[in-house]
Amino acid sequence: MLFKVFTVAVALASSIAAYPLVINTPAEAQQCVPTLVTWEGGVPSYQLKYAVISGGHLIGLFLDIDATQFLWPTNVTAGTTVALQIVDSIGQAAQTGSFVIQPGSTGC
Repeated sequence: MLFKVFTVAVALASSIAAYPLVINTPAEAQQCVPTLVTWEGGVPSYQLKYAVISGGHLIGLFLDIDATQFLWPTNVTAGTTVALQIVDSIGQAAQTGSFVIQPGSTGC
């Protein structure tokens, strides 16, 4: 019985390693204009976090995302440099490169 449990654990670890979590840096993000954020791999459900790069302050968190994409409302002031991080249900994390929020709408 112990061998079966070990075998299942090894198989699960192998399948997780085969699907690493990767998040794509948005090509463009505009203030108050929804931005499609996509990623692949990992194990659902996901948490999407965003933070200001200077100071590293977490400014937003979205929980219990079951898909591999999210329409982020981009409620960040133009000119702010941010990064996104995705974390899956087993603790794997991936982060985008930093990017600057561009001018957009003022109606967030």
